Amino acid sequence: MANNEKIGEPETLQIDYPGLWPMIEPCRIEMTTSGAQDTIRSALRTGRFYEQEILEHVTRNAPRGGVYVDVGANIGTHAVWFGRWLASNICVVEKGCRVKYENWNLTETENNREFTPWSPSS
Repeated sequence: MANNEKIGEPETLQIDYPGLWPMIEPCRIEMTTSGAQDTIRSALRTGRFYEQEILEHVTRNAPRGGVYVDVGANIGTHAVWFGRWLASNICVVEKGCRVKYENWNLTETENNREFTPWSPSS
């Protein structure tokens, strides 16, 4: 955690995603943050995914299905995006398992994606 991050209470925020025509229909997604007051939480508070433009670029250009790996997943926002719209299987790597499992449960899709967390020992 960066020295400038303050620890607070986790909070659940809603993203009213307008969609990405023609691939993604508009939808509402809830994400639970960690206690850190960081850029990810700031983005979610504005109703946007963290690095949303990058995620939209990947969605336009990457293949559907297969395994997507989110390395340095933090709370798992990218893994949720990949699982909802791109991947058949997700592997999430985050030291110390800061990934918020409730984010996966809150955004589960009808396709029952496989979610595999992994935390390196050090």
